[in-house]
Amino acid sequence: ARGGWIGLTASHDRRHLVRAVLEGVAFSLKDCFSIIQEQGLHLEQLRAT
Repeated sequence: ARGGWIGLTASHDRRHLVRAVLEGVAFSLKDCFSIIQEQGLHLEQLRAT
């Protein structure tokens, strides 16, 4: 797999990249949660640690 950042400049640092990765993981989990619910399964909670 490959990935990249669009709009990355010299003013960005490690914190920005880490936040971007964490946001990507969070939105992916949200998509998975939605798909599970669309299949008729009921989840009250999804915990990522």
